[in-house]
Amino acid sequence: MAGLRDAWTRFVLPCAAARAEGAIALAASIALFAWASAPAARWLVDDAAISYVYGMNLGQDGQLAPNLEGTAVEGFSNPLTVAVVAILSAAHAFHPLTTHRTIDAIVFGLAGWIAFRLLRDVASMKWVAWLGLVIFLGLEVCTPATMIWYGSGLENGQLTLGILALLWRLRAVTTAGFSPAIDAALLAAVALTRPEAPLFSLVWVVVAGILASEPPLAATRRSQFRGLLATAAITLLLLTIGAIARYALFACLLPNTYYAKVGGVDLRRNYLEYVRPLLGNYWCAFGFSGCVVALHATAHLRRLALALVSFSGAALALPLLAGGDWMGHHRFATAFLMLGHFSFAAACCAAWTERRRPSTIMAIARVVPAAAALFLFASGRASSFTASTSASR
Repeated sequence: MAGLRDAWTRFVLPCAAARAEGAIALAASIALFAWASAPAARWLVDDAAISYVYGMNLGQDGQLAPNLEGTAVEGFSNPLTVAVVAILSAAHAFHPLTTHRTIDAIVFGLAGWIAFRLLRDVASMKWVAWLGLVIFLGLEVCTPATMIWYGSGLENGQLTLGILALLWRLRAVTTAGFSPAIDAALLAAVALTRPEAPLFSLVWVVVAGILASEPPLAATRRSQFRGLLATAAITLLLLTIGAIARYALFACLLPNTYYAKVGGVDLRRNYLEYVRPLLGNYWCAFGFSGCVVALHATAHLRRLALALVSFSGAALALPLLAGGDWMGHHRFATAFLMLGHFSFAAACCAAWTERRRPSTIMAIARVVPAAAALFLFASGRASSFTASTSASR
């Protein structure tokens, strides 16, 4: 009887508490999104409607084309969104003006739930993790460049959820090893969210390989390498099948967006005229991203810091290649802004829960979140629609 009571106390109660915390984080995130997006009513970007037409035609009539019995032309850049719409349309559960709001709310809720799980590992006290979640979600909702696109019906929210899920799986890899089937399915799904998303999957494989070679996982390096190799092989197989299907349908291997958005690349011009002056001033994105320094100063958080730095670099690839999108409000940079917000929240959690006597480096690192917060009060923190589109003209 004593053993049963001990097992209940050690295993059952903590699991129940963790599930309850997760449910609260999920429900609170969905409620926050519903409240913040309510003024937008039936806000929907016309580009999202294009993807919806493809998905509805595929789900209801089996034709992946913009017009029934018309020419098969790839006019979308988010295959995952098209697939979700096709499945819902086949079940007669999709309406182009209303269903996307439910999907967007669920996606935002899952992103908040995963963010809380990650912050819970950073913070040694529960209330600090909850405060970190409030900071992260607050920045996401109060930043137009993230909130506008999360509720637009486009794939931005899905990419945010996918990146956070990749961070979560990196944590699992460092504790329990690879799960090739699960990891490959996630990597393939993230790669299908938008044209540059395969870069995040590639970065994940590289970072996972680096982390798997470090102690204590180095003791099982051979099995870790086999797991990583199996994950990469299955992911490559899935993406190859997708590329073959694209070629069979549209007679091209690369998404049409590569030809429409990335022609005549001028990295220097895009950096000097868009990334540094406009994206850099938008809620001081680089100030928030710089908070990863505080994570590097804490030994057990350096793995998370490495992942955040790597993903942040990947998130700047499309802004550097394509510049500012004509729609404005940094549609191509929501992933970078989100990673900056999460870095700021994680750095606050790390700084507030460090129990040991701080070293000089840690003392400096603790100042980083506070210094980044000062950027919130800088003039011109949110560039206007006109300014954010000037670089694309």
